[in-house]
Amino acid sequence: NIIFFKIGTRNIPRRRTQMWLIIFALMLSTTLLSSVLATGDVITTAVQTVAVYNLGSVDETIEGGHGALGYFSDGAYYQLRNLASHDPDITAVGASLTEHDLLVADITSRQVRSK
Repeated sequence: NIIFFKIGTRNIPRRRTQMWLIIFALMLSTTLLSSVLATGDVITTAVQTVAVYNLGSVDETIEGGHGALGYFSDGAYYQLRNLASHDPDITAVGASLTEHDLLVADITSRQVRSK
């Protein structure tokens, strides 16, 4: 509507300094917001890359236990760990629990992501 345009632009010749300050503040805030979002993505990717690199390669994965939910019992893990501790070819044994279609809530960043 032309009337709203005229109402909005009528003070520009009167208050040039205020207009330039507003434009500068909008440009600065847009730049800061873009850099914060880009920095967050870069840091997240860097942390994930370092975590995967430090985890190393996995040679063997054993899945599918005989329990009610398809998991191995604690006794089976401890027995395997004790047997592996005497084998010089095995560096480490680690237990993990993986759930498919699991949502993880991160309290610090207040985000929920699918794992």
